[in-house]
Amino acid sequence: MDLKKGLSLVAFGFLFTLVDLNLTIDNATVNCTPDFIGWILLFLAIGALGKYTEGKGFLKVASLLLVILSAAVWVIGLLRAEIDISLVKTAVNLLSAVFMFILFGCLEKVAADFGSSRESTLKILKILSLIENLVFVALPFFITRMSNSLLVGIVAVMGVITIVTAVVIAFVLFGLNKEIGEKL
Repeated sequence: MDLKKGLSLVAFGFLFTLVDLNLTIDNATVNCTPDFIGWILLFLAIGALGKYTEGKGFLKVASLLLVILSAAVWVIGLLRAEIDISLVKTAVNLLSAVFMFILFGCLEKVAADFGSSRESTLKILKILSLIENLVFVALPFFITRMSNSLLVGIVAVMGVITIVTAVVIAFVLFGLNKEIGEKL
């Protein structure tokens, strides 16, 4: 049962960390799906995944760091503070890339142990997630060299890709969860 709970927590954790639903009122923007909630869910999932969580120590420490850093970014954005947080965002994206890569490896092992065809999809999603995170890490370094319209276009395309990826991850994990439930 813990494994199924862990997969659900991972699915919802990914949705919160990858999807930004912003609400703007009087020029103030609030992220209604704050990343730190996703990182809390992913932290909780690590214990529930049990024997499948290789690198458990790293994943727990990394998720706690990501909870703290992403909560700080969210609060700073909420307060509309004039603080340059680009370095913090870069650190979050780098740590997220490593965390997600390792976690996807754990999820692949779950799928393999239960003979699920979703293993190959998880491998593809692992690579796609890594590329997305690395693009977001590299983007600030190229901003000064890009025109505004190109930058807006790249950010828009990456936003759509990220949302689609999050939804696909959720469907794959909920499907894997159902498969496991049928085999237990």
